Amino acid sequence: MRKISILLFASVLLFCSCGKKVLFEESRTFANHTWYRFEPEKFMVNATSVDDCYDIYITAQVDTGQFHAAELPLSVNLYSPNGDRRMFPTTLVLRDAHGGWQGEIKGGVLTVTKNVRPYFFFNSKGEYRVELAQTTHYYEVHGVQTIELKLVKAELEYPE
Repeated sequence: MRKISILLFASVLLFCSCGKKVLFEESRTFANHTWYRFEPEKFMVNATSVDDCYDIYITAQVDTGQFHAAELPLSVNLYSPNGDRRMFPTTLVLRDAHGGWQGEIKGGVLTVTKNVRPYFFFNSKGEYRVELAQTTHYYEVHGVQTIELKLVKAELEYPE
């Protein structure tokens, strides 16, 4: 009986360690489904390791009855605890070349997820501020319901 318990515990431990590890996952909902250009969404991410690398995902939910653009341009700013700042632009593609919606639609709400920064390493341990801003040429973007930031431990692939 003891051997079975140890074997079961070891297999559960192995199974749990093989799954992807989420470092951070948080979303923001916009009042009146309106995202203002100069009001970035701020997230606080606690980096516990500089040795691990992560994939950064952004998910947006948009109301297709209000938002008609083919893409949603974004700016990602990362502020480290030691004062460094890293910034990169990205774009969530919402429509394909033929005008059809990309992603998953339920009840007129489109959900699109993109890995915006694969294999990201933190420079130092501590709390990082991540700011997501919409960078369209409009002051107000109507139809954006939620935006989500997710950091998942990446699987490094080495060439053979």
